[in-house]
Amino acid sequence: MRRHYGPVAEACASVRRDLRAFLESCGVDADATDVAVLVANELASNVVDHAGTPFVVTVTLTAEAVRIEVEDGSARPPVVRPPDVYAVRGRGLQLIEALTSDWTYVRTAGGKTVCAEVPAARAPRRTA
Repeated sequence: MRRHYGPVAEACASVRRDLRAFLESCGVDADATDVAVLVANELASNVVDHAGTPFVVTVTLTAEAVRIEVEDGSARPPVVRPPDVYAVRGRGLQLIEALTSDWTYVRTAGGKTVCAEVPAARAPRRTA
């Protein structure tokens, strides 16, 4: 799956909807789908809140994982904030660290791409 989105809050709902439909159509198990949707939402929210640029979400499936890549037009690196029980926001990357098997980012010519992998299994296909 590869989709382009604008830098608006409504794009996050579209990312969630598009990713869920894609993963369900591929037979990814429900728990992994929920986690992948949450991770993609956090990455998309970071673009909307911090980069403010159009972005591209690319999702690929391997035998073991859902790989989510979010490319934006900002060169600023993602920063994991230290835990603060009094903070109202700022836990997105902490959440991504906890839910993924790996995440990283790479600088690109036009900004950066943040990549995250969610462990996943394909649900068994039902036969009639």
